[in-house]
Amino acid sequence: SVRIKTDKNGVVVKADTLGSLEALEHQLKAQDIPIKRADIGEVTRQNVIEASAVAEDEPLLGVVLAFNVNILPHAEKEAKNRGLEILKNDVIYRLIEDYEKWVEEKREMIIRKRLKGLKRPGKVSIKSGYVFRKSKPAIVGVDVLGGVVEPDFPLMNKEGKNIGVIKEIQSKQENVSKAKTGDEVALSIQGPTVGRQIKEGDVLYVDVPSEQMIELKELSNMITEDEKGVMEEIISIKQEKDPTYGVM
Repeated sequence: SVRIKTDKNGVVVKADTLGSLEALEHQLKAQDIPIKRADIGEVTRQNVIEASAVAEDEPLLGVVLAFNVNILPHAEKEAKNRGLEILKNDVIYRLIEDYEKWVEEKREMIIRKRLKGLKRPGKVSIKSGYVFRKSKPAIVGVDVLGGVVEPDFPLMNKEGKNIGVIKEIQSKQENVSKAKTGDEVALSIQGPTVGRQIKEGDVLYVDVPSEQMIELKELSNMITEDEKGVMEEIISIKQEKDPTYGVM
């Protein structure tokens, strides 16, 4: 007895009873998680194939949620072959939590893959009293106000003028590969001299190249709201001088 079957992309849901299936549907709808198929019974190979087809279009929805039911051996084998996740729990809210955690991890993985090599939106402010070296390279303490910063990311000021490139990032005297919102780190920046091109209190942004910004906009559903906010700020700064910036 199939309760829901749609052409839309969504998660595939299996539950042991009609009551639990309805409760699960209700919770998923409340969280705006679309459902492709919902029915009662064990997880079958067909369920895995359906979820797999969804994953090709919408990787964050390509999953089977199994509430209090078994996974048939051929379904398990098919899932393993296809690298498809079957999340199983016998507490409804835990199953939803498992799904949300899976989405976060999956999103991170996709982002890492697709965003590898892209200069991502980031925003920092230079802390007062934290100038460790004035130039060649300048070394300053910063608060990361939004997005991410990584070594080799170019920086610009809030007028959109390029001021240099991040060489290294240090946290507690250790080199780190990136810093994100809320982090306090030291940046060594090749290019500027403190007191001339940059000064304490300045807000700096990652100087994202135009063609990479176009790619980032296509991936905007994969990045956090916070990074999106910084992205919008960078676009509006750059478009003041060049209206074609970040436009196909």
